[in-house]
Amino acid sequence: MALAAKGKFGLEYIAITDHTKSLKLTRGLDEKQILDQANKISEINDRLKLNQYYTERSSKKKINKNNKNNHYHHHNHNHHSLLGNFRILSSAEVNIMKDGSLDVANNVLDKLDIVGAAIHSSFVQPIEVQTDRLIKAAQNPSIDIIFHPTGRLINKREGYPVNVEKLIEVAKDTDTVLEIDAHYDRLDLKDEYIRMAVENNIKLVIDSDAHHPIHFAFLKLGIGQARRGWAKQSDILNTLPIDT
Repeated sequence: MALAAKGKFGLEYIAITDHTKSLKLTRGLDEKQILDQANKISEINDRLKLNQYYTERSSKKKINKNNKNNHYHHHNHNHHSLLGNFRILSSAEVNIMKDGSLDVANNVLDKLDIVGAAIHSSFVQPIEVQTDRLIKAAQNPSIDIIFHPTGRLINKREGYPVNVEKLIEVAKDTDTVLEIDAHYDRLDLKDEYIRMAVENNIKLVIDSDAHHPIHFAFLKLGIGQARRGWAKQSDILNTLPIDT
């Protein structure tokens, strides 16, 4: 995913946001798996920094293949400096439970670079309950982003009822970011909610929701959605360099 993000789509960083343990259907990660993944990401980042990633890959190929590999190695060698400053962020898409609690402990989440939370279950509840679930997540100090805040799937389901104005108020108080999910099934937030967020100086991110390297192409749809809501580049946090 990282190699495609950098090489094919010109991105400078990505975050790996696997689901967490209460979502058994998606083989959600438990605390140990999340920390193991974060360590693995850290190792890969170190190798990228040292420009070793391609060297290792190509030398392994050289051992196993015939001398056509000279071209392969040379091709990759040209990309060393290009990939050296790419970064993978450790992250998670934490599940918001029925009572607004999270399914992963804060002391684990605090070891990650960035953390998002989302509702994936118990959709049929009154608007007050659903809004309260999102508010509790936004108020949790370990949560940076609320992912696909209304849960809609275009032409499949409306999404759960949520008082977006109230969520925006809390997001402002807690400095929580709202996601524009760029996947064509979601485009969540919708345009009028993006406009509402922008008017209230809420920061947004545009997230590809990529489950395959080619899905980074969905980012264009997210950018279009942000523009429909009159968002500017300055409203979108992940237009900024990684260290900002």
